[in-house]
Amino acid sequence: MSYTNVRLLLVSALVIFSTLVGCKKDPEKTISSEKKISLLSVKDANGNEVSYSTNETKDKLEIAVPSGTDIKGLAISCKSSERVTISPDPATIKDYSKPVEFVVTSEDGSEQTYSITVARTGNSITKFTFNVAGKSINGVIDETTKTIKARLPLGTPLKGLKPEIEVSEGATVARVEKGDDFTYSVKYVVTSEDNHSSSYIVIVVVSIVADEADNFIREFSFTAADNGFKYDINGLISESAIWVEFPFGTPLTGLKPKIEISDKASITSDIATEGDFSKPVKYTVTAENNDKKVYTLNVKVTPASTDNRIYKFYFLLNSKSGYGVINDTDNTIVVSLPSGSKLTGLKPVIGLSNPGATITSDATTEGDFTKPVKYAVTAQNNDIRVYTVTVTIAPPRPDNSITRFAFWVDGRTVKGVIDETAKTIVVMLPFGTPLTGLMPTIEISEGATVSPDIGTRVDFTKPVFYTVTAENSNQKVYTVTVTVAKTVAKTGNKITKFTFYVDGNSIDAVIDEKTHNIVAKLPFGTPLTGLKYSIEVSQGATVETSDNVAEGDFRLRIIKYLVTAENEDVTTYLLEVTTSQ
Repeated sequence: MSYTNVRLLLVSALVIFSTLVGCKKDPEKTISSEKKISLLSVKDANGNEVSYSTNETKDKLEIAVPSGTDIKGLAISCKSSERVTISPDPATIKDYSKPVEFVVTSEDGSEQTYSITVARTGNSITKFTFNVAGKSINGVIDETTKTIKARLPLGTPLKGLKPEIEVSEGATVARVEKGDDFTYSVKYVVTSEDNHSSSYIVIVVVSIVADEADNFIREFSFTAADNGFKYDINGLISESAIWVEFPFGTPLTGLKPKIEISDKASITSDIATEGDFSKPVKYTVTAENNDKKVYTLNVKVTPASTDNRIYKFYFLLNSKSGYGVINDTDNTIVVSLPSGSKLTGLKPVIGLSNPGATITSDATTEGDFTKPVKYAVTAQNNDIRVYTVTVTIAPPRPDNSITRFAFWVDGRTVKGVIDETAKTIVVMLPFGTPLTGLMPTIEISEGATVSPDIGTRVDFTKPVFYTVTAENSNQKVYTVTVTVAKTVAKTGNKITKFTFYVDGNSIDAVIDEKTHNIVAKLPFGTPLTGLKYSIEVSQGATVETSDNVAEGDFRLRIIKYLVTAENEDVTTYLLEVTTSQ
């Protein structure tokens, strides 16, 4: 064979090979239907970060922001699944004083409408005022104990009082006890925009002396703002003494008290050095008529705590927690992490039973738990407790089950029936549903994997085999059979008749279809156990009671019945059975 012929053969072979390679079918790309959005940040009109908490449901994102936040000037940014669009762009919306709806479109073109609601968390009473004889008297609000105390002038009637109340922006307030009588303590409930409530107890007293003879210390406290504390420290006041207890370690010098006394009175003290409360101090309150009352201030500091316990110890791993088992008798903590975890680069979350205690460890490399690590907890009184923390890796789990298999069709979830013994899953889809390109929702044993992968579109025109592989490599194969209903599923889910049979008589209950309430009035003296009855429902529907009652037992005041249509829509009815003369 000539050189030219050989060259032609080689070129032809290359062309054929290239054609075969070029014609190789690309693997089918999975088009996602994911439409999830989540919050990234909330900023005010000046671009400052605003703290927030969220509550996410299928189609709602509820955002709670601090009281006082201007919700008409917010900048909210969201993140979404890959290749998802949001309309309108949240960054273009500023006014969230009302719920705002966004349309989220997934890669496959399906849409989901989300509602974003912003509510303020404030639920405090900020001012509580009585107007008496042309004078405004403000109640003293204690946020720690949630109490409000007001002292009114001698002779003020405690009935017919109408206070003026100011609350956190956006919040509402309501008095629990009806009326306008303050003879006894009264409860007020303040509800924030995000529907969280706090209760205040209002105590109103009337002075036992006229204003000109009034010489009382009403309030005595060391506020956090004036003294750099974490919280206000309030004194306990009696007829002639005041007691104040400070946390361990508080210096008793350089302190600034806040004192409220009777109107028109004055106050002096015998304190030697301003702000020094290392020994008792006498305060003299002088009324307008020159009557004097002496109070002795007694200060103590809480003794050093002996508490040196660890009450929580855990690791956060890929949104899962490895919680430690704490034994305070042996001073040991044992943590078991999921199979496949690493024992290096770990960051434990540690909770001390007393915030004044301190903790150190003997770990040579931070986050290295390849061998036991000792943690020394030192109490305020310097007592030390040493815990030994041992972290192990759990063996591969053998679980390899499909626990849920469902489809989202025409706005509803259709669940498959799983037979664990036969390893089969049977699903009946609504009439007219195509069996190609379906993406089931699958839940499997923790740590396991499944093939075909979750999120993959599959052709179910014939049975499909799903293989679940456990962490220990054990496999289980399920046969999934999907069929389509031959007729349109009926939507009826009503109770059309509810009849009782008493002493040979038929008594039909009254059914209110608007409220779904059913009322049956039986003759006086009819026993409410062992009753015979019948229920008629829409064609194709089923009915069951969700309450744990014996057959024929109607002694419960209200009994709930669930009526399920063929298309799985459910209506709840409430039955009340009474006897009357």
